[in-house]
Parts: sequence; structure tokens; C-alpha cells
Amino acid sequence: MVGGGCLVLVLPFIFLAILLVIGIAFFGDPQSRNQPSQVEEETNEQKRATPKIKTAATARGVEVGVGETAELRDRTLVVDEVERNYPPPRRASKLKADEEFLRVFVTLTNTSNESFKFNLGRFEVQDSNGVQRTPESIQDLPYPLRVGSLAPDRTLKGNMVFPVPQGDSGLSLVYEPFEGEDTVTVRPL
Repeated sequence: MVGGGCLVLVLPFIFLAILLVIGIAFFGDPQSRNQPSQVEEETNEQKRATPKIKTAATARGVEVGVGETAELRDRTLVVDEVERNYPPPRRASKLKADEEFLRVFVTLTNTSNESFKFNLGRFEVQDSNGVQRTPESIQDLPYPLRVGSLAPDRTLKGNMVFPVPQGDSGLSLVYEPFEGEDTVTVRPL
């Protein structure tokens, strides 16, 4: 009877141990549920630090200032001039009360042995909040940069005009020749 009495006393402890193992297996360690893993912490920090805009390629790209030459595999880009509060020509779209026009004059040179196509839509101005804005299509703009093809060893110069927040000192020009390739960022404008 002594052996059977021990079994009666030990059985509840065995039952509790089994429940504990099952509980940990299904629900995990209660302390680890309150603390995110290191991977989750890095992901959350990256989400807070990265604005929700198309900038992934910028990390692989070239960053220069106004007047400096950015060299890519088949071309160079220079932002020659930047004009804040650019007075819009007659046929420009209306600005919001807290916006101004920004005129950017660029030089694009083909350094390869083949022609390449260029497109005004590959240029954007990013404001200090991470919002990217496309250039306005303005009919009366002198020396407008449009869509076309650039032959080897040829240079193209032209203007683009962007609506930007009034007085924003954190503007940058972002040029991505092709999706997924290196990007040129010119800052500050």
C-alpha cells in the first residue's frame, strides 16, 4: 500500500508537469510574448525611419549636390541651376496656397556607345516629408526637358518645373533612369 500511496501523491504533479509542457508548446514562453524579437524590432525601426515612398533604389544610387556630376553606367547628370518661387508661365496649372514652383535646369550626357531613351517622368522632387512630386507639363517653358532619345557622346540640357511646398529646405531631385537601377539624388535643392 505504501507504493500505491506514493503514486497517488505523485500523480497530480505528473499531471501538472504535462499541462505545463503542453501550455508552453501551444502558447510559448509568457515572457517572450511581451518582448518582440530582434528581427521584429529592426523591422519596426525601419518602418518608422523609411517614409512610404519609392526610395528603395536610392540606397544603391549616387548622391551629389547642385553643380556636381553624378555618373551612372551609361550617362551623367548635372543639376546646373535651381530657381525657387519660379514665376509660372501663362498656361501653368494653379498652385495651392502653400506651394511654389521650383525650376530645375539639368544637363544629361550619354557616355555609352549606344543611344538611350530619356523620359521626363523619371525625374521627381522629394520634399522633406518624403512626398515625391512629378514635373508639371508647361507649354511656354523655355528649354523644356521632354521625352526623347540621346545618341552616344551627345548632351541634352533642359528645364523642369515642379510644384513644391513653399519654403521647404529639404528638397531633393531624384532621377531613376530605369526601374530597379541606380538612382541619382541631388540634394539640397
